Amino acid sequence: MIKNTDILFNNRGLTLVELMIVLVLSLLLMAAVYLSFQVQSTTSNEQHQVMATQQDLRAAIGIVERDIINTGCDPLFMNTPINTIFGIKGPLASPTTLTSSTTVTITSTFDANANGVLDAATEQVTYDLNAGALQRNGTTLVTNVTNLQFIYRDGNDTLTTTIEDIRSIQVEIDMQSPDGQFLRELSRRIKLRNIRT
Repeated sequence: MIKNTDILFNNRGLTLVELMIVLVLSLLLMAAVYLSFQVQSTTSNEQHQVMATQQDLRAAIGIVERDIINTGCDPLFMNTPINTIFGIKGPLASPTTLTSSTTVTITSTFDANANGVLDAATEQVTYDLNAGALQRNGTTLVTNVTNLQFIYRDGNDTLTTTIEDIRSIQVEIDMQSPDGQFLRELSRRIKLRNIRT
């Protein structure tokens, strides 16, 4: 039986083999901790990039949705069959048909200064994709956009490009994370609440 005093006054110490075993075990433990930290750090960075991409995508489609919902708003009742100044404006293949599904020009809110004329700078909004940037009237909302589509549907949910038949617009945006590793897609169907049926 070992007495407590024997342990306290034992000057024998550790052998070189015991020290080497402890050193190797410590190195293995530290390597495992480092690898675990590295994996967690990489996963955290990836999740941060995905989250930032999704937030940017949601914010951009929210702005587009707000403008499309307000398309055709005519509080001063200036829209007439002859003077159709509010609504979807283009790009046009003919006076009544849209040409592009990657660009749209709309009257976003209303005749803000009540002069009966649409002022392009403030009362018309154009969305387009330019070199990977989703732009609103030439101002970049988000970058790293790989696809922008405007899909037009009539009251029967049928695809159409005839302006007077459009009752909803499906907006599809695909966006990559800044490092290009992740692709996120968001699609939203937006009803035109100010367009007469």
